[in-house]
Amino acid sequence: MPKSKKYVESSDDSSDSEPKSEKKVSKKSKRENSDVEASQSKKPKKEKKEEDNAWDLGNNRQVTVREFKGKLLIDIREMYYDKEGELKPGKKGISLNTAQWRKFVDAVADVDEAVKSMC
Repeated sequence: MPKSKKYVESSDDSSDSEPKSEKKVSKKSKRENSDVEASQSKKPKKEKKEEDNAWDLGNNRQVTVREFKGKLLIDIREMYYDKEGELKPGKKGISLNTAQWRKFVDAVADVDEAVKSMC
């Protein structure tokens, strides 16, 4: 059935609805762009810090000093290669806070003596 002239004229004269939809799109695209920029800017900084503060122990093990949730941690962890060939930390390992690390360092001399006496 054909539409009445009033209905066609009122639906065609909807200039107010078009800018609203454009505004919604533009707000959304701005938000998406800022989220993408933020995630891109954060990623390289994080990787750079960990690379600078990492020491290889051999056999795919590594010591890393990093910050997590505002706390300084010392990670002693097995590493693995992901599908893209990047070296990633694995599940096997331990994270020590600074107090635990100090106790560990103090015990190293005693542990070293025990190892020498067993050999």
